Amino acid sequence: MRWAHHLLDGMFRPGFRYKKTGVMISEIVPESMAPGDLFAPSGLDDRRRSLMEAVDRINARRGRGAVR
Repeated sequence: MRWAHHLLDGMFRPGFRYKKTGVMISEIVPESMAPGDLFAPSGLDDRRRSLMEAVDRINARRGRGAVR
């Protein structure tokens, strides 16, 4: 809650109308313990992970969908 208040204080701008909302996060676990996806390949090997990270970096620089 402390961090949420800290972040919201930086975002609040007088003169704007806001609506109340909520977010609930539960069961945060390390990636290695996350449940698998039934339809996904059995796991990412190092080469696939490196490829996906490279695609993410390019898309971050060039715009979403630059590389698919």
